[in-house]
Amino acid sequence: MTILETLIFTLAVELYAGLISWKFYQKAGHPAWAAFVPIYNTYLLTRIIKRPAWWVILFYIPIVGNIMGIVAVFELLHVFNYRKLKYTIYTILTAGLYLAYLNYTEKPEYVGRDDKNIRTHVSELASSLIFAIVAATIIRTFTFEAFTIPTPSMEKSLMVGDFLFVSKLQYGSRLPITPLCLPLVHNRIPGTDQPSYLDWVQLPYMRLPKISDVQRLDPVVFNYPMETEKPVDKREHYVKRCIATPGDTLQIINGQVYINGDKQEMPD
Repeated sequence: MTILETLIFTLAVELYAGLISWKFYQKAGHPAWAAFVPIYNTYLLTRIIKRPAWWVILFYIPIVGNIMGIVAVFELLHVFNYRKLKYTIYTILTAGLYLAYLNYTEKPEYVGRDDKNIRTHVSELASSLIFAIVAATIIRTFTFEAFTIPTPSMEKSLMVGDFLFVSKLQYGSRLPITPLCLPLVHNRIPGTDQPSYLDWVQLPYMRLPKISDVQRLDPVVFNYPMETEKPVDKREHYVKRCIATPGDTLQIINGQVYINGDKQEMPD
């Protein structure tokens, strides 16, 4: 998707969210039109469910937003006295259509938040686990991640199966391209050969500001480019050493690397 297509898709999602929930906003004391205004509707949602305003940021982070959406559905239904877990499950399984059913056929009444009642359905352990997953997903996506060495090409420095932690900040963190995926896993559900993602939605390639450029001889982690059947961010990870950068002239003569005509000694 291009940036324009992503914007149109986002607006379509916001429109759908407004169509299935505007009466809930109205019953909570807000105008119905507010349910259709991007970002502002999310801010009001945090007010309705009595959550901090900074949660708005979490809703718009790819992957993390999926988790926050489920949490918000549960808590929105809760404050309108639909407090059984089955209502949340129905809403999730129908992609929001059950919420639309309540919005148009029922008369929801805002009764407020009851933390004691919430704890009868969601334990402290489950609540802590959810937000641990959110925090770990943010760290893994934007700061650093653990990788396993997949090939022996760097065996003088790194052996197959070795673990290494890689900073994503140095060259600029890449924003997720495939938002419909399980958190904290790469491209397969653990213990199976089933993909851990759906490629129905593909966001444009974007990166956050970098600290520095890739330097010659830096070891780098990248997605294997030949797996064209997979989304870019779900291709296998490879670890190689960068031996030339844009603008360099690279030659390999009898196994010896020359950069810009100069013989290069490769580190072990």
